[in-house]
Amino acid sequence: MNSKRGPARLRAAAEAQLFDTATTQAAPATPESLLHELQVHQLELEMQNENLRQTQAALEESRDRYAQRYAELYEFAPVGYCTLSQAGQILAANLTAAALLGVERRRLLKRRFNHLVSDADRDTWHRLFMRMQSLGGEQTCELELLRADASLRLMHVHCRRMETGSEAPTLHLALTDISERKLIEARQAALLDENTRLSRELINLQEMERADLARDLHDELSQQLVAIRAHAGAIRRRTPNTDTGTLADAVAIEASASQIYAVSHRLMNGLHPQILDSAGLAEALQALLAGWSAQHVTIRANLRLAGRLDAIGGETRIHLFRIAQECLTNVAHHAHASHARLFLGETRQGGRRVLRMVISDDGVGMDLAASRQGFGLIAMRERARILGGDFALQSRPGGGTRIAVEVPL
Repeated sequence: MNSKRGPARLRAAAEAQLFDTATTQAAPATPESLLHELQVHQLELEMQNENLRQTQAALEESRDRYAQRYAELYEFAPVGYCTLSQAGQILAANLTAAALLGVERRRLLKRRFNHLVSDADRDTWHRLFMRMQSLGGEQTCELELLRADASLRLMHVHCRRMETGSEAPTLHLALTDISERKLIEARQAALLDENTRLSRELINLQEMERADLARDLHDELSQQLVAIRAHAGAIRRRTPNTDTGTLADAVAIEASASQIYAVSHRLMNGLHPQILDSAGLAEALQALLAGWSAQHVTIRANLRLAGRLDAIGGETRIHLFRIAQECLTNVAHHAHASHARLFLGETRQGGRRVLRMVISDDGVGMDLAASRQGFGLIAMRERARILGGDFALQSRPGGGTRIAVEVPL
């Protein structure tokens, strides 16, 4: 159509030019020259039309290519897509959704989506569907969907309401099969529970063995050492002064027995301090810090107590004592500190009583992101969990270390 209008306009322009030429008494144009000019313009228009046709063909080819790619992305996406009507019927579904549900796509169309939901999750789907109808936006949930082989698969469902002009709103669903992931998560949770149970049993067994060994040292070795000291003293008293050799042997035996008794007493306190049962946690920590300071005279240590500490239970006493003992051991062996502080006090949080213990030092600290925590830290954290409490570790290179434990009373 443009090719026909172009020559007509050119012809009119040529006639106007002839009129102007005649008016101005210019040289008249011959019919041959006008015809040649018209043919040249016609050829130019035909070339332009050909370029436009080629451009249009290229655009259509590109559109078809992108439409095909979009269709492939839609059909074979790793996520199943479904489009529902306002009544909940499946209007469209991609091949992935059909594969997830184990059914041919044509059998999905016009089917109500709630018929695919398990009985246990049908109320969940109904509530979500009604929220989407009234509020719109986006919602997510997890549903068990029934496959064609009667098996159930757990799906993560992402819903979005779409409104396009005058057409009725539709609900777009994205389905992701999370059955395997949930199974792996359940197995990991079971393994974590088993590891927690085993670690707690290991800690309890360790405490029982320590208590038994301390009891054996007290009941057997200590009594024998006391008897040896008594016999050595009796020999020393019955031996005449002239028998210097026997007197020296008796004194040496008595001194050795006293030293062994002191060592066994220290071992007993390390295994299971009797002061924990007889006097309580506060006095046991004071005795622990006093003995530790005597062994590490280059490190200044102090203990601060606050609140009522006389009603702390036996299990809480032993676990908090072990945490403090492990912390002081780490300070002595790894911190290179000059000052260590220990605080034990009762506080209130949200109307409940909480026992708080904090051990800090000014040592070299450690990089928590790079360091691998040893068994001592793991055991301390597990002891806090056994008591239903919280364990917090703060440290940085050159900034010392701070460990805080909070246990509900």
